[in-house]
Amino acid sequence: MVLSRRTLLAAVAGAAGCGRAIRFIGGSVYVANRDSRSVAALDLGRLTVSHRVALGASPTHLFAHPEQPLLYALASAEGMLFVLDLPRLTVRRTIRFDGPVRGAHLGGAGAWLAMARAQPAALVIVDMNSERRHEISLPGVPGSLAVHDGMAAITLPELAEVALANIGARRLEARVATGAAPGSVCFRPDGRVVIAGNRADRTLSLIDIASRSVIAHLPLALEPQHFCFKSDGGILYVTGPGLDAVSVIYPYRHIVAETLLAGRTPGAMAVTTSAPEFLFVANAESGDVTILRIRSSRVAAVVAVGAEPGHIMITPDDQYALVLNRRSGDVAVIDVAALDERRGRPAPPPLFTMIPVGLTPVSAVFHA
Repeated sequence: MVLSRRTLLAAVAGAAGCGRAIRFIGGSVYVANRDSRSVAALDLGRLTVSHRVALGASPTHLFAHPEQPLLYALASAEGMLFVLDLPRLTVRRTIRFDGPVRGAHLGGAGAWLAMARAQPAALVIVDMNSERRHEISLPGVPGSLAVHDGMAAITLPELAEVALANIGARRLEARVATGAAPGSVCFRPDGRVVIAGNRADRTLSLIDIASRSVIAHLPLALEPQHFCFKSDGGILYVTGPGLDAVSVIYPYRHIVAETLLAGRTPGAMAVTTSAPEFLFVANAESGDVTILRIRSSRVAAVVAVGAEPGHIMITPDDQYALVLNRRSGDVAVIDVAALDERRGRPAPPPLFTMIPVGLTPVSAVFHA
């Protein structure tokens, strides 16, 4: 009998978890399964799927309302938003946006949703109570979207620009040329600088919000695609094609500090917030997660998790890292505490368990 990688990992995780109780209590994690066109609710206390809802569209992003028992599932390709009642995942209503969406952000304590629509190109702001919409026309097809305190940054790859829009005033405020086709974008945590990743020339463009101008171009050894900030905002980690590594950026000093090896094809990342801090890096090609100690920049562990790991989510108590495996259709649960315990002996293996969730899980959120 030949065991598949998924079966073997599940057996190892089951043996490792035998006799160990999960320490996380309360709340659920919701997972968007793109190819099974569904959303699944994970009960972390029982390590099972407690509810599932079929949507009839392919969800790509999930947003949890911060104050109400509501979940929003965005199907980007179909331009549809599903409003789901929690905890049973019943569809309350569906909102259509007349075109594919390239990025979205839930803001105003759940009062509005901003999204970059591809055709016709616009930043669409939706009042989540009345469903009234406001559109800010964009001069080109958007690539990605980031929002901070009512200011939106939208990359325009075909124009080699980043557009800045004021959500409250409902207007486009500036267009800033980056010199290359920007893809991914984020705000520095203080909101004063936009950071755009230019994959063609492997640079980061830092845009000052006050002056509406580029204040630095930082050359990288890889194509900037995935961004992740350290919990205090003082370090930006960048991964992407071209190098099996993580670029370490000091965004307030405008320098590239170092480049760290991080397994095969490093992609999505996540960080813990309590000491000792760890950086989790998904290695899609090898089916692993490389875990780095942030303080020393050294590898703490390489954990086999499943086929094509992507999105990583840390539970709010910093106890577990949940890794969504796109090809094997499951969630790997990594015990963060076991990593710290491995400084001494004996220590349990970091992989706690595997939970099947659906076809191509791509996004996850927590709701208390």
